[in-house]
Amino acid sequence: MKGLGMGKRAERVDERDTIFSRMALVPGSRVSDDYYARHPGRWQADDALRALPELCGQGSRTYHPENSLYAPAIFRLLARWRPLVETAAAGGAGLQDPHATSERLKGLARYYGAHAAGITALAPEFTYSHAGRGDDYGREIAPSHRYALVFTVAMDYRHLLAAPGLPVVAESARQYLEAAKVALAVAANVSALGGAARAHLDGSYLAVLPPLAVLAGLGEIGRPGILVTPDLGPRVRLGMVTTDLPLNADRPRPLGLQEFCRTCGKCARNCPAQAISREPAAPAAGWQVQADRCYRFWRQTGTDCAICLISCPYSRPLSPLQRLLRAAAGRSAPARRIAPRLDDIVYGRRPFRRWAPEWFADP
Repeated sequence: MKGLGMGKRAERVDERDTIFSRMALVPGSRVSDDYYARHPGRWQADDALRALPELCGQGSRTYHPENSLYAPAIFRLLARWRPLVETAAAGGAGLQDPHATSERLKGLARYYGAHAAGITALAPEFTYSHAGRGDDYGREIAPSHRYALVFTVAMDYRHLLAAPGLPVVAESARQYLEAAKVALAVAANVSALGGAARAHLDGSYLAVLPPLAVLAGLGEIGRPGILVTPDLGPRVRLGMVTTDLPLNADRPRPLGLQEFCRTCGKCARNCPAQAISREPAAPAAGWQVQADRCYRFWRQTGTDCAICLISCPYSRPLSPLQRLLRAAAGRSAPARRIAPRLDDIVYGRRPFRRWAPEWFADP
């Protein structure tokens, strides 16, 4: 899978080690003491990050007494939905055809709001080894489902042009909400069709979604370490439903992205935290992003930034010219060299600007 930007995973990821799980630790609590007893070298750096303003918090560069409230409200809502993620089989339609079932589930995902959907076997190497959040903290994860339906939801281009402003984090929250709605709706339908299912929502994922999305044919992993899709680029959020229903797996869909990213590098040049690798070619493990450095900028700014997302030429609205350029870049080295230069000319080397939706309160 190296050619799709996934590299080779030596071992499963422990969710407790991710930046979001570490930032959720409460100093002095049992789980915090347990974690830093096992990782004493991380305590000081993590405490320094925790001392920074919260995302959308007072003291951050973009803080606004009203506009900064919207995204946290949605993430609190999503936290209340987490007990709904598990659904048992209820009745059933006696499904016998994995291909037909797979197409129906992908169609349902799109019907409920997904932009694209694909299916893959739930590769164990991409599931977390241990849960890192909430009451399940430290629980060893042994996936019981065989298949994963992975889907994308589309982020609004105009909101991302405001990177790293508050419209970005408002749009992120909206799409995490949309992904949660799609996942819960599909899981409910899987249950009605006779299968057990689990919806994977923000804060309750049991797997690393981007590589599973690659296996499900939704795109490739790009230089910033995130999924890049053929029509929306990295301008997506991901969701997933796992199930024990017998399904047909889709195939990965190469885009020629690794060679394009090697030539382009626009996300790395524009990254304000300098967290994205500038290595010309992806190493065996894929391009690596310095997550702590990235997250520090998030906390200082008060949003989830998204400069790398909007910098990517694949994020542009899919016009006939864009279709032609992407098709050519997937096949031709000269086109891969020309496309980023054209993107700089048409959209600018730094394609972000000050903007806010009309319903935002005045600055």
